[in-house]
Amino acid sequence: MVINLINAVAQSLNFLGLGEGFIKLALPGEEFYDLDDIYDVFSSQQKKRLTLLLPGYGCAWGKCTMCGFGKKLAEVHRQYHGLLRIEANDFVAFCRMAIMLSVKQQPQWLYVYNGGSFLNVKEIPLAAQIAIARLIGQQENIDSLFIESRPEFVNSLSLARLADELKGKTLEIGIGLEAFTDRVREVLIRKGFSRGDYERAVGVCKNRGVKALTYVFLKPLGLTEAEAIDEAVRTIEYAFEAGTDEASLSCAFIQSCTPMHEVYLAGKFTPPRLWSVVEVLKQTKDFGPVRVGSFDDEPPPIAGPKNCDVCSRSVEMAIGRYNLSRNLNELTNVSCQCRNDWQKEINNQKSPS
Repeated sequence: MVINLINAVAQSLNFLGLGEGFIKLALPGEEFYDLDDIYDVFSSQQKKRLTLLLPGYGCAWGKCTMCGFGKKLAEVHRQYHGLLRIEANDFVAFCRMAIMLSVKQQPQWLYVYNGGSFLNVKEIPLAAQIAIARLIGQQENIDSLFIESRPEFVNSLSLARLADELKGKTLEIGIGLEAFTDRVREVLIRKGFSRGDYERAVGVCKNRGVKALTYVFLKPLGLTEAEAIDEAVRTIEYAFEAGTDEASLSCAFIQSCTPMHEVYLAGKFTPPRLWSVVEVLKQTKDFGPVRVGSFDDEPPPIAGPKNCDVCSRSVEMAIGRYNLSRNLNELTNVSCQCRNDWQKEINNQKSPS
C-alpha cells in the first residue's frame, strides 16, 4: 500500500528540517516555498522571487563531499520502506499551489529546486518538467524560470521542450561547476564531470538562447583559506570565459552526514571567513556578474562562513545588500580588527615554506 502523498511529503519535509522562514500550509509540517527579493542582472533591477522546493528523489549523483541533502532524503525513503511515491502530477500540483498562495505578492521569477537535476527524468518526470514550464508560460506576472542541472542532462532537446512551453520567457539553468582545477573538482569535491562536460552544457545553453548560471564553491576540503580564494577567483574567471551569464559563489557550510562534516568534527576543517567572500567578490568584479549564495540550506547547516563575533553579522548584512544591488561599495565600509588577523593568515599561507 502506497503511503498517502500529502502525509508522506509533510512528514518528509518536517524530517528534513526546513527553515522557519518558509511559509507553512494548513497541513502541519508542509513547508515548501519562499518569497524574497533578488537582483536580476538581465534587467538590472530587483525582482520578487518565488522559490519552490520540490520533494522528490534527490540527486542521482549524490557523491559530492559537501552535500547532505541527498543522504537525508534517502533516510526518508528508507523510513517509509520505499513506499513514498510522487507522481508527475504531484510535482505540478506543488508548483500550482505555490503560485496560487503567492498571487498577492506577484512574483516575477520562479526558482525551482529539487535537490538535484531538474532535467533528469529519473528525478523530475518529463511530463512534470513540461507541465511546470507550461504553467509558468501561462502566468502573466512570472517572466523567468530558474532550474538546476548537472551538465550531462543539458541537451538541445531538453531545453527546446521547456522553451516552447515558456512562450518566450527567460529560462536560466544553474550548473555546479564548483572548481576549475581538475583535482579540486574531481577528487576533493567528487563532482563527477570534466571541464569539457561543463563547456558543452554552457554551449548548448547559448545555442538555445538559455541563460547559464555557474555555481562556484568557496573552500572545498583539502584547500587552505588562501588556496580556496585563488581557486574560486580562477573558476569564476574561467566560467565567464566559457560563456556563463552569471556566477554564484557557494560558500562551504557544514551539513551532517557528509565527508565535510566528518573532517569538521575532527577539527581539520572550518568554513571560509566572510573576509574571504568579500575578497573573491573584489577580485572578480571585472569578470561578470557574481552573486553570493545563501549560507543556509536544507538540512540546516551546523556551521557556516563567519568572522569574529563582533563583525560577522554586519559583514553578512553587507553581503546581503551587495546581492540586492551588485554594488561593491556596499562592502567597502565594513571593517574589523579581525580582518588584520585574516590577512596575516592568508599571507602566511602564501609565503614559501
